[in-house]
Amino acid sequence: MGLIASLPSDMKLEAALTKLDTTLTRLEPRKPAYPIMTEAKLPKPQPAPAARIDYVRYPSENEQQPGTVMMLWPAERQLNNRDLDLFSLFLDNVAGDSDTNLYKLLIDSKTRAADFGAKGVSASVDTDQGHPVYVVFRDVPQAKINDADLSSLRTKVSEEFARIAAYPDNSPELADFNTRLKGRILERRRDLAKFVNSPPNFGFRGIGAEWIMHLYQLNKEAGFKKSVTQKEELDEIEKLVSAPGNMWRDRLAQWKVLGVTPWIEAAKPDSTLTKAEEKERTARAAAETERLT
Repeated sequence: MGLIASLPSDMKLEAALTKLDTTLTRLEPRKPAYPIMTEAKLPKPQPAPAARIDYVRYPSENEQQPGTVMMLWPAERQLNNRDLDLFSLFLDNVAGDSDTNLYKLLIDSKTRAADFGAKGVSASVDTDQGHPVYVVFRDVPQAKINDADLSSLRTKVSEEFARIAAYPDNSPELADFNTRLKGRILERRRDLAKFVNSPPNFGFRGIGAEWIMHLYQLNKEAGFKKSVTQKEELDEIEKLVSAPGNMWRDRLAQWKVLGVTPWIEAAKPDSTLTKAEEKERTARAAAETERLT
């Protein structure tokens, strides 16, 4: 179970915790006979071999339906909250909106270096154990979903990460990249302020797990008091980005992005799967009809 409690200012924290402890002790007076499972006790991730390309087939009548292509760097990182947020902001700056590096390089018809037919790109780092990294291309034509084109696309992405790491100190490219990232820090501050000051709708259906996950991540940091809007953490990140020199050179190496060949998962429609599903459904219906008769 989980609990989020918001206490009025005239209620003493110690008294509230004592009352809560008394309530929970009454409900579960004995220590559990089984060990408490925590994230630290989970088995370590066992990633698949690097550099592989997998085609994931799904039922569809249209075998030319554009598909999603996902590049994944394995779950082998240990990140604290500040590094996780910094990495997330970095990836948002590399792939996403029309001003990002990979969008200009591979999506925008006016600036792209190669045409793979994709209509959009995004990137993220997961909060799960090991923090796997994703770069996702949307609506890629099936004519481009093959080993040769996907390998070339992967090379372009890896080269762009390496190019960012190689930006010369005090260069215009580095200044532009960091200026855009500072804008994302400001956007992150606004999002958190809106999140904290919006009604959480606890008790309603379909509200999502945003509050639980946000507090879960904050709880990983040392200390009892934490800023829900991550003010100090974002201040530190802004100082890092404003410091002289190219900080991304060392960060990308620490984050195990450089020198690692990601594997690729690509979605391919398959009309034979649709026909097989229809055949199985018809057979199940006929068998049930016969049983009822």
